[in-house]
Amino acid sequence: MRTRIGLVVWAAVVALGFAPAVRAEEETGKAFIVLVGIDDYKDTQIKKRKHAEADAKAIFDLFSGKEHLGVKGENIKLFLGSEDAKRGAQPATKENVLKALQWLEKNAGKDDLVVFGFFGNGAPLGDRAVYFATDS
Repeated sequence: MRTRIGLVVWAAVVALGFAPAVRAEEETGKAFIVLVGIDDYKDTQIKKRKHAEADAKAIFDLFSGKEHLGVKGENIKLFLGSEDAKRGAQPATKENVLKALQWLEKNAGKDDLVVFGFFGNGAPLGDRAVYFATDS
């Protein structure tokens, strides 16, 4: 619980601290945001992450809100373990997340703001880390 609160507070400080200074409309660059939140996995051996989707939705609302960063719909993507038609979320499958990362690589330039937020579970694999999608 303490880690979750710390993460949300940190994300809010970063977003509120930097968002007013850097607006999506400024000519210095665009903002490209990809957020992934997964509460429940198909594989029962992967533990549930209680508030991951709610956290991803909150950060999505923060970045897309006109009073903060105001990122346009074509520059922000949300992937969830469950449906959310209000925000236009897509399923957080491995294929969709990898396509989103390729989209970031293809479209973001040198002066653009890029945010990739992953709220879910992962595991160590040797000296690397792996992150689980809903279909992992």
